[in-house]
Amino acid sequence: FLKKQIFTKGILFGVGIFFMIFFQNIDKLALNYFNMHHELGLYSAAVQIAANWYGIANMLLQSVGGRLIYSKSVNEANQSIIKMALSSLLISAAAAFLVYVFGDFFMKFFFGLAFAKSAEYLFWMIAISSLTFIDAIFSMKMIKSKSALTFTLKWCIASIIVFIYTYGSEYYDYQYNPIFGLVLGYGLVAIFSLIYFCIEIRHEKKDRKSTRLNSS
Repeated sequence: FLKKQIFTKGILFGVGIFFMIFFQNIDKLALNYFNMHHELGLYSAAVQIAANWYGIANMLLQSVGGRLIYSKSVNEANQSIIKMALSSLLISAAAAFLVYVFGDFFMKFFFGLAFAKSAEYLFWMIAISSLTFIDAIFSMKMIKSKSALTFTLKWCIASIIVFIYTYGSEYYDYQYNPIFGLVLGYGLVAIFSLIYFCIEIRHEKKDRKSTRLNSS
């Protein structure tokens, strides 16, 4: 049974993680490809801070999720997911506000005047973190259900669409914007995970209703 799980769902989850990592690096690869080296330097300075924010926040979510979601009943898990999603939106909004107010001073103090524009990138990255949190939280339902195919399909679609946008700028003569790519990709996966969550809740309600009818 363990071997079967590893060579079916395990590999599928691995492919999904590959597409996720690919998507997360498209922006930096594209800036280098388009020889936007000055923008890449400013962008990378913001990424260094935002990546830590994403990483720590997602680690905390997964740690809390193990107790509040994976080990609980379906109804309790669903309620915990909704509460965590609302809390994460408030936290990301507060963090974005702090960066909007103090980001310019922060980047100048730690990186120098040359990196002042990085504050704008940092603000948008922290604001976009609300989408990453929504995806991470509602994906817990996907992981709890062991839906490896859905997880992989979600990141595959996001990667392909952002890839088309990124390299389409070379042929359709529009200015490449890495922030728009992040909004597009994380927005897609967040909506995908939310829709999956809603569909699963509807299926669970139907199953409970049919169970009650059968028992009666």
